Amino acid sequence: MNDPGIPESGMRHASPASEALASVMPSVRLLVGVMTFNHTGRAARRAKIRQLCHTGDSSALFFVIPADSPDVDTDRPDMPRLHVPAVRRGVSGKYLLQNAYFRSAAASLPKTVRYVARMDDDAIVNAAAIEAQLRIVDAARE
Repeated sequence: MNDPGIPESGMRHASPASEALASVMPSVRLLVGVMTFNHTGRAARRAKIRQLCHTGDSSALFFVIPADSPDVDTDRPDMPRLHVPAVRRGVSGKYLLQNAYFRSAAASLPKTVRYVARMDDDAIVNAAAIEAQLRIVDAARE
């Protein structure tokens, strides 16, 4: 399934995290990063999230994974792999991963992205609906 937030040309190979995030389509206003790790069953969980989470043209979903823990689907362009310390990952891994994601997003995303969110890989969201609600909020502010 092709994600509208990722250019078709990017579907062939994975890119470094900053390059993957910078390649977000200009129509995207909301980027959702799904914090995930390489554990049993996580690749199947990510596949189900890809299938069920509607993004539309104005939002995109990325699965953020540590660079040193590849999985069967980490060659996909929707999986930026970020460098996080392996030390104490069991205790603070998710915290370190989300901080790396927000830093990379702030440095790499096109200016058209107004909102950056994060979620865990045990949730399902309708990013397109959230983005539509954010448009209403933006209109009320004007």
